[in-house]
Amino acid sequence: MCYKTSRSRRARPGPSRAPGLSRAPGLSRAPGLSRAPGFSRAPGFSLVELIIAIAIIGILATTVTVNVRGYLLKAKQNTAKSAISTITHALDTFFSEYGRYPTNEEGLAALIKPSIKFPEPLLDVGKVPTDPWGQSYQYISAGPRDYEVYSLGADGNDGGTGADSDISSKDLAGEDIQ
Repeated sequence: MCYKTSRSRRARPGPSRAPGLSRAPGLSRAPGLSRAPGFSRAPGFSLVELIIAIAIIGILATTVTVNVRGYLLKAKQNTAKSAISTITHALDTFFSEYGRYPTNEEGLAALIKPSIKFPEPLLDVGKVPTDPWGQSYQYISAGPRDYEVYSLGADGNDGGTGADSDISSKDLAGEDIQ
């Protein structure tokens, strides 16, 4: 039997310079630049890395904004409901003392003025209260024993849906404000 013996191949040495010879003048490498396996770059971020980071931050900011916006709208609606509830309690106190609700002409201004029976105003806000969207609450006296207090919502117009929907004292009767 004839066995082949394998020879290990050795890398042949590349062209070498004669001892004592260096690179040609003007072709020397700048200090710190080498082509060794441990080549390191200058510290910092490349433009692509910065663009990717900015894009990720933008996506996260958009997601947070969209999710938080719903909570802010709900908070404004709950604030309006709470204020309407406070106004209706003041109106009921007015009714218990005078036997009537304020007329349409008197409006909610009757609740912020001191009177003989109420030396302190029933609503201690100093002016006709405004809803979370900056508009005055609306008051309608529909008779001697009936009234409605409402906010026109975010759009400031009658009707609407979602954040633009009106919030009325008649809708709040028996509702738990959260």
